[in-house]
Amino acid sequence: MKIFFLCRTGYHTSLVAASMFLESLSGGSCRRGNPTGLKGYGRLPGKEIGKPFFVGTGKGHIDVYTIGVSRENALLAKAAGELAGLISSGAGDFQIVDTTPAMSKWTCFGFRLKRIGLEGPAEFFCSLGMKREIPGLRKLLDEKTKTVTGKKRA
Repeated sequence: MKIFFLCRTGYHTSLVAASMFLESLSGGSCRRGNPTGLKGYGRLPGKEIGKPFFVGTGKGHIDVYTIGVSRENALLAKAAGELAGLISSGAGDFQIVDTTPAMSKWTCFGFRLKRIGLEGPAEFFCSLGMKREIPGLRKLLDEKTKTVTGKKRA
């Protein structure tokens, strides 16, 4: 089984959601501190947008990916093509979880700052946004991944 978490960049909100999902499957608890320590966090996707980023494998051989979809339909089509390539390679079941409803405006502001080269303030605002997104992401994971885990998350 494969799960794909979508957000604008693929390296912020969806990455936190994917990490929360993996830690829940491993029996751990979500890291409430600084999200910048997550693998791949904060990268500017550039030409990678629309391509899956492998986060890890959870219990039951569930592969977890993130995909940056920006705001453009053409990028969504590119992401769908990449998904089809992964799925056709004998992947089996898959699920897509859109994390944008839980996205904080602080995260968006931090991403804009990073694009213009203001790294320090960008990290601050992205971290602030991530901390505010955790309750919304937890609720989203409860709703969207219950069928995968077979139980409600704590």
